[in-house]
Amino acid sequence: MARPLHSFITALALIALLIAPAYPAEAQSDTTIVAAHVSFDGGGIEIFEDSGAVDPIAATLNTPVLAGVQISTTTGRAEVQIDEATVLRMDPNSRVIVVSLAPSQRALRVDAGTIEVRAFSTPDLTIQTPSLTFVPQQMGTYRVDVSSSTTTAIVHQGRASVPLASGDLTILQGNMVTANTAVPNVIENIASATLDDDFDAWNDARDLALGTTATDKRVSPILAANALDTYGHWLNTQQYGMAWSPDEPPTWSPYTLGSWVMSSLYGPMWVSTEPWGWTPYHYGRWLLDPTYGWIWIPDQGVVSWAPALVLLAPVLIPRIGSPWGSSVGWGPLGPDQVYQPWYDTALPSNNAASNNAPGNKAAPPPFHSYVRPGVSPLPGLRFPEMQRSVVGAPAHYAPSVRMNGGASSSGASRSSGGGGSHVSSGGGGGGGHVSSGGGGSSGGGKK
Repeated sequence: MARPLHSFITALALIALLIAPAYPAEAQSDTTIVAAHVSFDGGGIEIFEDSGAVDPIAATLNTPVLAGVQISTTTGRAEVQIDEATVLRMDPNSRVIVVSLAPSQRALRVDAGTIEVRAFSTPDLTIQTPSLTFVPQQMGTYRVDVSSSTTTAIVHQGRASVPLASGDLTILQGNMVTANTAVPNVIENIASATLDDDFDAWNDARDLALGTTATDKRVSPILAANALDTYGHWLNTQQYGMAWSPDEPPTWSPYTLGSWVMSSLYGPMWVSTEPWGWTPYHYGRWLLDPTYGWIWIPDQGVVSWAPALVLLAPVLIPRIGSPWGSSVGWGPLGPDQVYQPWYDTALPSNNAASNNAPGNKAAPPPFHSYVRPGVSPLPGLRFPEMQRSVVGAPAHYAPSVRMNGGASSSGASRSSGGGGSHVSSGGGGGGGHVSSGGGGSSGGGKK
């Protein structure tokens, strides 16, 4: 009797899957969202989404950093990459408010601790403190220290200005200014910069680790895609142009190594544990190529950040001792599939702190469990079938040629393989992480 019952339950769940709509059914917003991300995690990083937040997001590598949030360090250092050429670095026990990330209006406010901004090109950024505003004007290295009594701004490389009532004060390379933290817009001293310390040495080491690559010429600078050349290679597809292939095993598929982090503004946000896992999970689309496996296709034209470019498909599964429960399967969107935001698109943007307010839409439903991409909770049902059933879009394949220093060559096949099912227990809509573990998973229809 157990076998017929199992078959009956499987059939019911399959029917529910085929008729379940993708969540939510809403038109894509025209609003452009800009986001930074944690690019180095030294431990103890906390992100508060608004001034009244009690429980912070425990930030790790690739956690989104959006305008209006407060990012604090406790025991370790942190690096936040704003774009491919601008990074914020923080010493332990530092606190920074991300005032704005809008191009030409970027602003940070340093409330406490020690930070450095490294600009690999002419910066577009203002650094505010309780007593001074510090404006970098050239590519270079800019440090700010804020204690309860003293604020110091140092130009290690480059040039900066400090707006004052009497006019702008220019600070040249190798100099620093000191002010009373409690007295606004008054310079107490101008002197040569102090000798480098351990924090400066760490910043120099991070400069070498970050670097700049050929990827900078292939995608928008706002994508901060520096890591892609290190962890993959570029292909030239006939249909979609340049695409990126990660150096991952054949059994790998997107959105498998990481966790869902709940945001009070944007609902579930995907945070990858992969060292390259920022840009390809928040911009562009994924495609399953018959030769190279999963490849990532960058956005063309205007780009906008998304918490995850996936289809969230509700799956109804009967549970022992309870009524039908709601689970959610997810998988990458393909080039011809439209992104459907599940957050409040009534927000004008997330480019300035003033926009960081609760939306009008109800919070996403509680996700009792998530189903890893490429695998469904039902034996024998892979994600390609689920994606096509719900979206109604066929898989697209693009013949590709690997680019090796401008020359083309054929490569070994990286077709996807099978994997076992894995269901992670999820928290409610209020917060926390819902992890998706490692292990092999089968490839699905490209996003």
